[in-house]
Amino acid sequence: MHRTDLARLRIHFNPTLLPNLRTGKPLSTRYRGLILGFAYKLYGQEQIKTLTIPKPGGVGAADNEAINLQTLQGIEKNVEKIVPFLAHFLMHWNKGYRTELPEAEPEKRRKKVVIFDLPSTKAEKARDLFEQHIIKALKRMKQNNGTIKKILEDMDTFGREKIDVVRNRIKENALDAEDVIIVTDKLRLELFEKGEFENSSKTAIDPGEEFDWETQYYPYVEAAFFAILMGLVNDYYNDTKLLKKYKNLLWKWYKRIPNIEQIDEETLIHQCFEPDGKTPKKTVILKLIPNATKFDPDKLQKLYERIEEIIRKA
Repeated sequence: MHRTDLARLRIHFNPTLLPNLRTGKPLSTRYRGLILGFAYKLYGQEQIKTLTIPKPGGVGAADNEAINLQTLQGIEKNVEKIVPFLAHFLMHWNKGYRTELPEAEPEKRRKKVVIFDLPSTKAEKARDLFEQHIIKALKRMKQNNGTIKKILEDMDTFGREKIDVVRNRIKENALDAEDVIIVTDKLRLELFEKGEFENSSKTAIDPGEEFDWETQYYPYVEAAFFAILMGLVNDYYNDTKLLKKYKNLLWKWYKRIPNIEQIDEETLIHQCFEPDGKTPKKTVILKLIPNATKFDPDKLQKLYERIEEIIRKA
């Protein structure tokens, strides 16, 4: 087994691509190895890293099972897996939260609030679809079953209609802005950048101008779950070991977002954290790729309806 990237590069490199300029024949293995080693140290490591970035159409082997996120079936299967995955994460978060602030002192626990803002699409049909099938289901996660309700006892979920209510709670010092998690899109982001929500955790989806709401899948659910993970990072701030695991979880989750921009793990962490490596940025923008796969509108709508069902049965 070739354990290093350099060893694999040497094995798979075509010798004819590195000929002796005088004879035209391939260089000896020794000279070829020296040159490849020098080239690898100079810039090959970054090139290989780029070549091994997971493609937006699939999930890497680190997730145990590759899922094609460019098909309706793959997207549905992905949601089926990430919903319980999120519940499992929140269960551990809730357990740690209660350990730090015992149930005997509920008034001292800081409740988290998640705002699921409606995408600012001009397509009325798409907007209604998201509000009825996705956001409504997400807001009612706590009512789906007793287990999730208990897990999310310290987390409230609201839609766009409650933004002013949450804003007033912050004004009245009944809620800390840092305990608010906002899922929105880039066009509405400016509404939350200043004022009461300035110190809140904001994740904005940027579909770009070319996104087709009628035929392209908008990963609201996956991005919303990513936003929740980002919003809870403060609970891991002072624990280096847990913070490292948390960052790895963020990366694994990012790879499970369909139609997302293709970046590497280092770039993602840079986008999510300040230069000190542990302070989360207040705003994270998730860019969608412009050439997202297009689907039949009716089948796409049925997918959203199926996702609603998955969330409700979580």
